[in-house]
Amino acid sequence: MFKDPVTGIPVKVISISTASQEVVRLRSINSDEVANYAQVVSEITDYICEHLKSNGVQDCCVENATPDSLSLKKLASGAAAYALIKSRGQRAFVNHALATKRASVCKGCPNNRSSSRSGLSAVAARKMISAIGDRETRYDRRLGTCSSCGCPLKSKVHIAQDIVEMSLSQKEVDACPPKCWMIKNLEQSAGAAGKSLSIAGISSCSTCGG
Repeated sequence: MFKDPVTGIPVKVISISTASQEVVRLRSINSDEVANYAQVVSEITDYICEHLKSNGVQDCCVENATPDSLSLKKLASGAAAYALIKSRGQRAFVNHALATKRASVCKGCPNNRSSSRSGLSAVAARKMISAIGDRETRYDRRLGTCSSCGCPLKSKVHIAQDIVEMSLSQKEVDACPPKCWMIKNLEQSAGAAGKSLSIAGISSCSTCGG
């Protein structure tokens, strides 16, 4: 049972997404705080991780993802991204030309890896691929899984830049090659603002990010 620190109301965690939606609903009713869905997902994921650690389970709570296995934290950030994609509809995607340009970068990237997933990681990958519908690029056969972030590239190249940025941890940003389109926009935005690299609240650009 997750006790919401804002409202003090206990919420049963059947799944991360349903619990997060309930916390957002309760905060909107019982407090003046404007609940951020991604932040609530992070809070509930941290709660689950602490519970698992107290029971001797460690591996699922690391931040690093691999092509074959996603951590609980990465699964949670992916769930938040998926929820945004479904709620935005067409506005969750970039146009075909930009998706193809991104795919052309990914196809030759050393972090573009083949993967053999199972369990929740496989389910998460299928969910993200299904979210893009019939969108595709001519490079799809050469796209695997990004070893920096753990995401299926054939879906990620179509996603709006701000959703991509929201789902990246700082460790994942650091693991991206310098020419990666996922971080190029972050670097340009940070430079224009005269600030250090930041994941949140960065505007997109027509060259590299939706």
